[in-house]
Amino acid sequence: MTPYLWLSGIDSTIKTPLERAPQVDSNVTAIDLLSHLSAVPFMGSIEIRNGPLGLLGDALHVPVAPARRPATSPLAGATRR
Repeated sequence: MTPYLWLSGIDSTIKTPLERAPQVDSNVTAIDLLSHLSAVPFMGSIEIRNGPLGLLGDALHVPVAPARRPATSPLAGATRR
């Protein structure tokens, strides 16, 4: 077993079909992600060997909550007939 620590940020660009916002950029640093954790993160790995064959797996679970709630649509409460 080898303990390790991993930190990462998110840098993304989303292209949209909208003329007023053809591209949406997002940049979240590792410190920002840590400040918005909603539960305890989990990280682990497993290795299974059988002779010359081996299988390696890695899992990372980072529960992050948004800093603010998205705006509600005026149609959110509308019922469909």
